[in-house]
Amino acid sequence: APLHRAGQMAALAAKSPLEGDGVIENLYEYLWEKDNLDRGPMGVRVPDTVVFKLRSPVAWYFTSAKDGTIKRKRKANLTMENIEEGFLSGLGSCGVAAYFIDTKSKSADGPLIEYFDEEGLREFLRF
Repeated sequence: APLHRAGQMAALAAKSPLEGDGVIENLYEYLWEKDNLDRGPMGVRVPDTVVFKLRSPVAWYFTSAKDGTIKRKRKANLTMENIEEGFLSGLGSCGVAAYFIDTKSKSADGPLIEYFDEEGLREFLRF
């Protein structure tokens, strides 16, 4: 492996400490960067995942159906309309469109997880 990768991977790993409530938002960036550095899939599949900060989407990660690598959508595609369309297209029979992990509102069991049906997701994205 090239020497420059070690420093890059250490820097990425430092941004993703494995402690706290178990929700590591930087893990997605780490996996995306690792796929880009290695130039190939890692064998990890990531469902469409949007990271929010201060009620605004800051990153959208997914696994490419074409080559199995983890991708990140461009900032221009991080609109509430695109998120709604992406998450509601092909909605399965279970009716769950998405779930939100709120790391700020914690209970004794860990972070709060809220499940959204189609209507609930639309309300969440327009709040």
